[in-house]
Amino acid sequence: MQSKKNHPARPELSVLMCGLNAAPFLHACIDSILAQSFGNFELLFMDDGSTDETYEIVRSYDDARIRTFRHERNQGIAASINELAIHANAEILVRHDADDISAPDRLARQRQFMADHPDVIVVGTGIELINASGQRIADWNYPTEDDEIRSASLEHSPFANPTTAIRKAAFYAVRGYRTEFQSCEDYDFFLRVAEHGRLANLPECLYKLRRHDNNQTIRWGKKQLYFHLLAQLSARSRAANGQDIALPQATEDLDRFMLTRYKMALDEAAPWIADQLFVRTEQAITCGNYASAFRVFASACGVDFQKWRLRWFAGKLWAQLGKSFQ
Repeated sequence: MQSKKNHPARPELSVLMCGLNAAPFLHACIDSILAQSFGNFELLFMDDGSTDETYEIVRSYDDARIRTFRHERNQGIAASINELAIHANAEILVRHDADDISAPDRLARQRQFMADHPDVIVVGTGIELINASGQRIADWNYPTEDDEIRSASLEHSPFANPTTAIRKAAFYAVRGYRTEFQSCEDYDFFLRVAEHGRLANLPECLYKLRRHDNNQTIRWGKKQLYFHLLAQLSARSRAANGQDIALPQATEDLDRFMLTRYKMALDEAAPWIADQLFVRTEQAITCGNYASAFRVFASACGVDFQKWRLRWFAGKLWAQLGKSFQ
């Protein structure tokens, strides 16, 4: 538990965090934020309908920088972060997920970079990928220069979303995350934000991102990739005529919507969707999430089945199991 301290009424950074049943990793997460070398920040936490002790854990911290909010029913991360942004007092918004860990100088580095580069509206960092036990899996770096980031964004998100610091003015300019983009709100958000200023990533890994069964990347699978495709199509439409494309309603069947509205684009993207699902299958295996691996692999085969993939899957699974018994 942290002791209360006096802090300026006007923080320079507002850390926005949303948690749903985040209790297992929450202490390590919050401790990493409160231990930052730069201390003039506020932490806004939204408990998004948790049924475990998430809310109680956050409330147990006796630190004046923490402000806690609560949804009785789950609203989703996009709606939660948008709501927190309304309450933020700082001009720079910093994202953080409730199961991850920031390096001690992360906030200091991003704050200083944005002070030195007033034309940059978003800056992220590299990540160290860890599993549920906190063991390192790999380091991931992202393009650092604006032109490289824009080129990369044509295919995938050029940021690790929870590592980003965003100017509040840019966040408001695009009206935050679009809740229609279920499980892919970050990619759509960055494509829209890129239309308002320069982008950057720091080359260092200043953030530990945890992979486990509740991660959206693994849990949502094909659905997330469909929305990824819709974000790309929407960006192309805005560039061509200034208009977004039609998006599915929350109650609509996503497969039927894609086949009815965007079948040609879906057919063209099928090999890419399958490849991405196989990548996520491998990530799930590496993290030891075997149930998720089977589920995502079955979804990938449903998009683009090839016999050699069965051998690939069995080989990856066997190799990981072998490591587990060493």
